[in-house]
Amino acid sequence: MREFVDRIESIERVIVVPYLQAEPDCSGLLGAVRWDALPAVHGAGRTLLQHMKEQVLHTDLRRDDRTFYFTTCGWMMWNWLVSSLAVGATIVLYDGSPFAPRNDILWEMAERERVTVFGTSAKYLALCEKSGLTPGRDRDLSAIRAILSTGSPL
Repeated sequence: MREFVDRIESIERVIVVPYLQAEPDCSGLLGAVRWDALPAVHGAGRTLLQHMKEQVLHTDLRRDDRTFYFTTCGWMMWNWLVSSLAVGATIVLYDGSPFAPRNDILWEMAERERVTVFGTSAKYLALCEKSGLTPGRDRDLSAIRAILSTGSPL
């Protein structure tokens, strides 16, 4: 771990979480702080860390990404989307019906904005299929690296 941290000058703190040892030796790590020595972390901070873990490790979200999630401000995915800013990604917002004025309006927006991570619900994808949309054939979606889905089982 020390060799890894020493190679990245921008790392200011290393938070050590005791796992295999109750009292891990942190003396060799510059800027090391034990988890239990930190002041209580606010729930929003823990949520942000969880979102960043999901975004960076699970979704491979990067600074140069343009991420979109079709969501309302009341759905938890809104917070997940806004957390993308902590990664350094650009978020793309859409306000309105996903099927008006045309049934491919979100795919048009994804094409125009060069969205790289496109998130939506399983219901939306099912409605696209039911309405006969073929966005991969009808639109230039070559910028999209990942399509994410939440909600009802796929």
